[in-house]
Amino acid sequence: MGYDYQLVGGVLLLIFGFIGVANAYVDKRSPLYSLIGMLLGAALILWAWLLSGQTLTPKEIPNAIFRVLSYWF
Repeated sequence: MGYDYQLVGGVLLLIFGFIGVANAYVDKRSPLYSLIGMLLGAALILWAWLLSGQTLTPKEIPNAIFRVLSYWF
């Protein structure tokens, strides 16, 4: 569970950032803060990949989500 929080946080930031960018383009406003959130999400995923010994695969994302949820609930 050494990298689960970084992986889950990064995925959430990427999802919310993508939604924010799409919303900003629809509303014709600047997507700057959403892009910053997406960059932070990508940085968290990169950090999780480095912590895992560079063996992280996309199929580990659901396992990490369930491990974080089981820790808190």
